[in-house]
Amino acid sequence: MLMKNKETILTFYQKDNPVFAEVFAPRTKLYPDWWRSLKESKSDTSRSLHDIVPTMKTCPGFVDLLSTAIAIPMWKEIKITYDTRIRKIEIAGVNTDQELSEQAETHPSVQYGNNFSDSIHLKLKSPWLSVCNDRTEFLLLDATWHRNEFSNYTVLPGKLEFKFQHSAHVNLFIPKSKETKTFTIEPGTPICYLLPLTDKDINIEIKTVTWEEWRRLFRPWIWFRGGYTKLKKLFDKGI
Repeated sequence: MLMKNKETILTFYQKDNPVFAEVFAPRTKLYPDWWRSLKESKSDTSRSLHDIVPTMKTCPGFVDLLSTAIAIPMWKEIKITYDTRIRKIEIAGVNTDQELSEQAETHPSVQYGNNFSDSIHLKLKSPWLSVCNDRTEFLLLDATWHRNEFSNYTVLPGKLEFKFQHSAHVNLFIPKSKETKTFTIEPGTPICYLLPLTDKDINIEIKTVTWEEWRRLFRPWIWFRGGYTKLKKLFDKGI
């Protein structure tokens, strides 16, 4: 007898603050406004009354992506001022350097071999602990279809899983500029997609927890280097 596959559950835990859970929660089937307003029209060059020009609502690649991907919203308003380096980061409700370090950080270019010299790195630290009950993998992608401009930043792709680690931080490349520039990402704007690399349905749960529960869920690495890989190997060995 075939065993039924266990349901895959991806839970986003947020520290005790219902605003995120109720307003800025990760969602599936989050279609952009421009897509919802698309209407079929007759081709200007068509001689047939029935020759209708289809819209992107009939494009399987687009529809399947947004019906499957989990849209992660920007959780706070963030304003970034930069030129050849980041000059200032302003985040709503963040008033101290310690609070800022909990929200965003940069990585030195030496970590990626000093390549991409025309770009500045910035990591936005997600406020959620993402926990999956199995080893389903997810592809993190730029929320391209929810953006109306592409010059300010690019979200860098990556493959993640949330059984052994629970962070879904968003890494950006910001193009360097000779002039000082500033851009803002509004709260609620999808900042990235999480695309499940599985045919199974993903059941999303949003849970607000106390600080005590958050500290219990948070998993610091036992090893400074390679802790994530070592933890997975221990699990595979049944330790």
